[in-house]
Amino acid sequence: MKRIIVWGVLIGMLSSPCWAQPDRSDEIMQLLAGIESVSQVQRVNAAKIISRSGLKDQELYQKVAEILRAGYAREHETDHTDEMAWMCKALAASGDLQYRALAGGSNAKISKYQITALC
Repeated sequence: MKRIIVWGVLIGMLSSPCWAQPDRSDEIMQLLAGIESVSQVQRVNAAKIISRSGLKDQELYQKVAEILRAGYAREHETDHTDEMAWMCKALAASGDLQYRALAGGSNAKISKYQITALC
């Protein structure tokens, strides 16, 4: 009986760091600053990082959705289209189905990313 308890405690102690989530709030704040930047290059880079980060922060994805909505209203230059496509991919990384309603932009490149990423 003691062996079972000892093994249980040992396994519990060894596996507990596996369950702990690292604090990524600094990273999230940097990404929020990046997507709100006046520099389009910084916004695109932040969107690329978000799309590959595995983050699940709702505030971050709500901001990306807000930027994507606002971006639909602008004229679609090549650079702007690329930015919106990356924002779409970043938003798809959330895995949240509530953002599927954003699919349906008029630009073919953006629509392509929306269909493959959000659906």
